[in-house]
Amino acid sequence: MNKIVNKTLRFINLWEKMEIIAALILTIIILGYAVFPKNHQTITEFHDEIPSTTQP
Repeated sequence: MNKIVNKTLRFINLWEKMEIIAALILTIIILGYAVFPKNHQTITEFHDEIPSTTQP
């Protein structure tokens, strides 16, 4: 019984570490998009061109 408890505690600790790493990666990605929005400018420019072509 004690071995099962130890294994589950180790698994929970590993899961918490993975969760922290995933949260850090997500925050880095979000900050990257906030600091460098140049990657998305081409998409917004493409959307800006669509109404100008549909206007009479």
